[in-house]
Amino acid sequence: MRVCQVHASENYARICNLVVVLLMENGWRHRLIAAIEADPRTPRAISLDAGLGPNFVGQMIERGTSPSTNAVVALAQTLGLSLTYLFTGAEMTPEDEELLRLSGNLPEDRRKLLLAMARSWRAGEQH
Repeated sequence: MRVCQVHASENYARICNLVVVLLMENGWRHRLIAAIEADPRTPRAISLDAGLGPNFVGQMIERGTSPSTNAVVALAQTLGLSLTYLFTGAEMTPEDEELLRLSGNLPEDRRKLLLAMARSWRAGEQH
């Protein structure tokens, strides 16, 4: 499964590039390993369910290697982890993630308007 190459949109390409940058941060690795350890399946079963080699997860953990972006996406999907949580530690609802995806496809002027509206709504809640 080659997720970054399947989706041709410019926004998706930007997201994939961001994922590559975020792979350099160590927190994602701890969250991924914690999810693997909490999963009732064996590392081999997780590897196979993710469409990876049968020893992929075990070797990744043992050797401390960094998986490719595509492998991380496949593992996250298999483990039911959102990429947002995996890379940032921030828990987001599916609606939050949808809002991010949709706003990323808006023209810049509309994104700024949406952001201004959200800030206005938030400021109204604080008073």
